[in-house]
Amino acid sequence: MSELTSQRTGKAAKSPPKYAHPENPRKTWTGKGRPPNWVREHVQAGKPIEDLAI
Repeated sequence: MSELTSQRTGKAAKSPPKYAHPENPRKTWTGKGRPPNWVREHVQAGKPIEDLAI
């Protein structure tokens, strides 16, 4: 069994979030996969993604 899978469920372990929405910290993103709209809008506005880091 892979190190990334839980032995009980057999599913991949969730990655912790790396970025949070500045106005709603409940919205998060792990930094993997397609970025959510709020991340893309932030970056397209010329702001660094590091501003969203947790």
